[in-house]
Amino acid sequence: MSRAETKKYPLRKEVKGLPRQFKSPLKNIFMLGHVPRLSGFLQRTRAKLGLEKKPPTAYSNEKALNELRKIISDLELDSRVLWDWKRKRFKY
Repeated sequence: MSRAETKKYPLRKEVKGLPRQFKSPLKNIFMLGHVPRLSGFLQRTRAKLGLEKKPPTAYSNEKALNELRKIISDLELDSRVLWDWKRKRFKY
């Protein structure tokens, strides 16, 4: 992207690293399919209420999580934010 285009479209410039505030939520999305982690306390509370320990979302559905990861890869979001799938962390 040229300098003139960068000035006109500042949000389209390449990401050279994320602010640390974004790393934890993005890591959770890539690994779990959700921003907040499901703690042991919440799992126990759900069980006491008669619910499944894990809600029927990407927490418990591996197929849904794999579909989300495929979307992330298809959109090349992982390469844009420098995510390393083998190490399961950011490259920086």
